[in-house]
Amino acid sequence: MYELKVGAAEAGINPPSSLFPFRKYENAFLEGSLDELKVKAIVLDNGETRFLILGMDVGDSLDGDEKQAITDKYGFDYEHILNFNTHNHSAPFWGDKPGPRGPKPEDQARCEHEYAKTVVAGIHKAIEGALESLRPARYGFGTGLSYINTNRDQLFEDGFWMQGQNYAGFSDKTLAVLKFEDMNGNLIAALLNYCCHGT
Repeated sequence: MYELKVGAAEAGINPPSSLFPFRKYENAFLEGSLDELKVKAIVLDNGETRFLILGMDVGDSLDGDEKQAITDKYGFDYEHILNFNTHNHSAPFWGDKPGPRGPKPEDQARCEHEYAKTVVAGIHKAIEGALESLRPARYGFGTGLSYINTNRDQLFEDGFWMQGQNYAGFSDKTLAVLKFEDMNGNLIAALLNYCCHGT
């Protein structure tokens, strides 16, 4: 029987200062970085299969080509990559993804294309760090309740349902935690799942 191995690492993905001011929307610009944006990787290895959990402090997830590049370079099966992002409204968009309202201004498209190099480099650095730190591990799972979220479907006075705060409506309060630690009880990584909008 093969021993489970787990590794984890993170890397910073703040935009280079040369890209500021960075256009976010038509008339909204990001002027600098207040906090560190990060990409975090957890690798699970059971001796037969490796599984990658990848989280990023950005608004856009990996597209198919970016995910395929990871499988090609590191040998993960495409189906064994779980990618999520924090839906961060304060982070710039990245890559060559189309805009929600038609073509993007040229300066925005150029910055997003350039910023993608930083994000992709951070992704690879985190994955490589997680692979290098693989070690025998055990895991535990538990759930609790947190009351910080609310139902967002609100009926307003004009009779229209819109996004708001409906405290009487249902929202899932479950906080799920998956913990990985080494055989000495040292934390390797913890994965938290909670239903909540980034704002």
